[in-house]
Amino acid sequence: MNESPRGLILVLPRSLLFSLLLLLCIYPAVPARGDGLFTSTRLCPNSNGIAFPNPGFDANCLNTSDGASTQNSQMFLSGGGVGSSLSASASATASFGTLGTFATAIVQNYASGTFQVGSSSGGAPFAAVGIAEFVDTWNVINAGSNGFVDLTFSTTGTVTTSDPRTFGLASLMVNNTSGGSVPGTESFSLPFTLGTLLPIDVILFGGVAFLDFPNPNPYNASGTADFSHTASLTQVEIVNAAGNPISGASINAASGTRYPLSPQNVVPGPGAVILFVTGMLGMALVRRKLKL
Repeated sequence: MNESPRGLILVLPRSLLFSLLLLLCIYPAVPARGDGLFTSTRLCPNSNGIAFPNPGFDANCLNTSDGASTQNSQMFLSGGGVGSSLSASASATASFGTLGTFATAIVQNYASGTFQVGSSSGGAPFAAVGIAEFVDTWNVINAGSNGFVDLTFSTTGTVTTSDPRTFGLASLMVNNTSGGSVPGTESFSLPFTLGTLLPIDVILFGGVAFLDFPNPNPYNASGTADFSHTASLTQVEIVNAAGNPISGASINAASGTRYPLSPQNVVPGPGAVILFVTGMLGMALVRRKLKL
């Protein structure tokens, strides 16, 4: 299970720590939304070969956005006759409870500073990112008291890079709280109040970025962040203030989605009880016959 970002800073290797800091720089601000499915992609620099002088600045990137799925692909050629090029693509898919992103980029014959206009030499001169999001509103019922909704996600995916100049990473966020880098198991605990609707906003980010290294000059590099298979909400557990599961509590979602409720919250129905009792009686009769 991934820990909070504060705990990660103490134990992560330098390269991965830098990736997380880079993520904070290029992660676009996501506006508050109503319920629904949202996807977007971002490829930087734009078709004129201008790198974003301010990381994440929309005007210098090619952007797409859609509902349940979107994709973007482009090749950028540099000016100045140096022959540098960047081929990049990104995609994202979303459904309630499941998100996926994919980003890949290849830079060829890259000369230091080629795509960099107005940004420092330590910046990320270009990036490919995919963002997937689902927003829902939950009503916690039959809980009897205030408590917490504990969410567990399972995220699978791979990051492949050609060398240290390339960084690929992904991150999962719930209600503006990051669970750290993925893949892995991510857990989030959301407080709820009886009679008050609980907004749920889940975002999966995946991206590839290149650093501007002066040596060797020029150079080739590539990277892929494939998290298209995916981030899935595997369990929702409703607990009281002491952290104990509340039997019989459940969730009504505005989207109509039936999320995977913990067995600790499910009360066995009459049929299950009858079946259990019948089974016990049958075993008792078998044992009695064996004794006779």
